Amino acid sequence: GMQGGVDNDGTSRLYRYDVLWADPVEKANPSGDVDLNFKFKHAFAVLEFKLSTTGSETINVTKISVTGSDLFASVVKVNLTNGELTVNNVISPQTSNMNFNKQPVLTPGGKPYSCYMTILPGHAGKKLTITITDKNNKPYTFEKTPSKDIAAGQRAVLPLDVKAIVEPEPEPSAVGVAST
Repeated sequence: GMQGGVDNDGTSRLYRYDVLWADPVEKANPSGDVDLNFKFKHAFAVLEFKLSTTGSETINVTKISVTGSDLFASVVKVNLTNGELTVNNVISPQTSNMNFNKQPVLTPGGKPYSCYMTILPGHAGKKLTITITDKNNKPYTFEKTPSKDIAAGQRAVLPLDVKAIVEPEPEPSAVGVAST
């Protein structure tokens, strides 16, 4: 799952896209005299896409697409007797799209806009392709390869400077120039 935000941490609602579980407890005191304290674990890691622009144009973001391998699983199971997590039906490559009803506006030198996505842990050395699309349907594509694994319950920040790539001016042609 994905979500975004500007002024706050923005991850508070990512629980909808995560699986939390605790180690099993052998037995509870039936009299209720002892409190049970569970230490919950996360099944997924979090990617933060921190969007900004140092370009000269304001960019209205309409969509973010992320493509990579082993990002998601369609089946996640927790064995309640031993606390073991099993992930099945991982499909690669996978693409996740985030469309914005209220478009984030990136202004030159303005506050960054963060989008968050829960993914399976890991990904060291695996390429992620991130495409930001603006209101004119213009794509800005980035390729990022995490150098180390992203652990379950941890967040990795990917800063993305979304700006138009300025093509160099072509050299003047010598065709039609008279020589004396």
